[in-house]
Amino acid sequence: MSAISANTLFHFTRNKDTLINILRTKFYPRLSLENMVFINDRMKIAYPMVCFCDIPLSQISNHSDNYGHYAIGLKKEWAINKGITPILYTHSNSILCDNIRDNLRNINRINRYQSVSEVTRFNDRMDLIYDLLYTSLFMKPYKGQQKIQNELKDIIFYNEREWRYIPPKTKLMENVSKHKFGFCITERDYTEPLIAEMNSMNEAHGLEFSPNDINYIIVEKEEEILELIDAIQRIKGKYPYDDVKLLSTRIISMERISEDF
Repeated sequence: MSAISANTLFHFTRNKDTLINILRTKFYPRLSLENMVFINDRMKIAYPMVCFCDIPLSQISNHSDNYGHYAIGLKKEWAINKGITPILYTHSNSILCDNIRDNLRNINRINRYQSVSEVTRFNDRMDLIYDLLYTSLFMKPYKGQQKIQNELKDIIFYNEREWRYIPPKTKLMENVSKHKFGFCITERDYTEPLIAEMNSMNEAHGLEFSPNDINYIIVEKEEEILELIDAIQRIKGKYPYDDVKLLSTRIISMERISEDF
């Protein structure tokens, strides 16, 4: 009986150049527009993340159709050491979402410190709101719609078994003075200039990895394997000869996976 969970977490991308750039540098958190399920199913905000899926190699073909035919598979031990976290799937009618909404209402009613200024009370409330908001970034709807290559699709997100890296809140909060919430923006503000600015700021919180952390490198076609080996050899200063040999043994094509699994 095949395992539901894997020892590898896969990060998918749509093109080979992005795959090579990740191997050359690191994983950079990028803004992603997500549903705020605990508020309602239509409100969206964007925040920085790197996404992985916990799907066995034998079951990744459907996932790759939606998210790209190039991928890097890293050891789950590496992910846990980096604080990458399996997300929580829920829906707007769940008790969990009700509880978060109750917490937000209670925070807005905070007036405990009669002896301190209104500014202090406001700051206390905002700290609690930031805490709840950051926690909610690790939640996702059980199902929903997502635009994939300009086509709106109905997706059961729960099947993706997503793990998510979001930079630590203490790092993201450094941007609060620049942006209203520091680490997220509303769908209304989701414009190309602001996306580029926030992505650039968040590159300081990238995810490092070593060749020993990699279990698989996936390309779309068999004919691209030698090309990728050549690209790895040209990455100067990062991969010694022995590492290039190691990585070369871990490259596999989506064509082969579709045929053999």
